[in-house]
Amino acid sequence: MDMEDFEKEEFINTELMIVIVATHGEGEPTDNSLRLHTWIKTAAKDKEEKLLKNVKYAVFGLGDKEYENFCAMGKFFDKKLEELGANRVFDAGFGDSSNELEAQYETWKSNLWTTLIKHYEQLNTNATKQERSAPIKKNLYPLKMAEPGSKVVDHPIQPLCIRQYVQGKDARIHSMRE
Repeated sequence: MDMEDFEKEEFINTELMIVIVATHGEGEPTDNSLRLHTWIKTAAKDKEEKLLKNVKYAVFGLGDKEYENFCAMGKFFDKKLEELGANRVFDAGFGDSSNELEAQYETWKSNLWTTLIKHYEQLNTNATKQERSAPIKKNLYPLKMAEPGSKVVDHPIQPLCIRQYVQGKDARIHSMRE
C-alpha cells in the first residue's frame, strides 16, 4: 500500500504490513505519510489498543544521523503500531543516508524475508496438520469426481485460488476441462 492511498478499512484488515518510511526535516512525516501518521497518532491517543490485533508488521526507517531526530518516523511507526495491538514479526531497521543506506536496507530486507518465510512455513505446517486431522466436508467442494468410463456432465469449473502468504495476495490458477 502506498501511504498516500491510505484507507482505514484496508489498513486494519491487512495481514502483513511492511512499512518503509522516511523522516523529513527535523523529525516530521513526509507529505505522502502525513494522513497515515495523523490517523495512527489519533488512534494511539484514543488508546485503541486492539485496533490492529490481526496485523503483523515490520518497519524500516530511512534517515540521516546528522539530524537530531534520526529515523524519527520509523521509530514512531514501530512504537505506535505495537501500541495499537499489531504484532511485530521482525525488529525495526534504520538506515543512515550518510553511511551506505542501500547496504543497510539490503541486509535488513534479506533477514526479514528469511524470518517471514520461516514464520509462514511454520503456519502452513501447523495448518496442514490440522487439516489432516479434520474430517473432509464434502459440501465444501462443488466439483464432483466421475467414475472411470462414465459420462462426465458438462459444468463450469471454478478457478482454484491459492493464498500466497508472504505477498498477501491471491493468485488464481484456472483449470482446464479435459
